[in-house]
Amino acid sequence: MIDIVTDIMSSPNKANMDMPGTGILDAPFGEGALNDALGFGFSYVEQKDHFVEYIVADPKIMKRIFSEIHDSEIGTDKDYIGNLWTAKLLVSRKVKENHLIFSNKNFSTVLDLSLDIDINNE
Repeated sequence: MIDIVTDIMSSPNKANMDMPGTGILDAPFGEGALNDALGFGFSYVEQKDHFVEYIVADPKIMKRIFSEIHDSEIGTDKDYIGNLWTAKLLVSRKVKENHLIFSNKNFSTVLDLSLDIDINNE
């Protein structure tokens, strides 16, 4: 899976974007902000007529995904940490701690979404 993370992060098709709605994510994740960010990332990839195959995040964001998004599933016998809807969840310290990266299967649509939050705000 390390090669996949490298391929995703180095994709020439990667778009960098701030989460729309400045100030929306100033609150802790528990108030729906994480769900909104995930929904936005999925919509971005899907509007280009693709499924989200991978989500890459640092360990702190991934921990919040598992604790706050009930549709997420931890996978113990796979090459990736778990699933969320159509996506395989990958953890990497290469990702900035306040970012979520969404990718389709062949990395032709990649979104690096910057979250306007303090992830240490528990």
